[in-house]
Amino acid sequence: MNIEAPIKDGAPVSFELGHDYPELRESVRRICEKYPNKSNKDLIKLCEDAGISRSTASVQVSRFKSARK
Repeated sequence: MNIEAPIKDGAPVSFELGHDYPELRESVRRICEKYPNKSNKDLIKLCEDAGISRSTASVQVSRFKSARK
């Protein structure tokens, strides 16, 4: 996934997400496995409590649960 966002002077900044942070994916995976019956909302909250951003947690929880189906 490629993200673009404007900075103060209006110039866009672009960076790639998903491939550089395997430790975040692993942390979310461990939380999801520890609490298999929790809702996505509850899992995202647990991830946030562990210091993972809401947006990262949301994407990774959804991916984890989709892969488990």
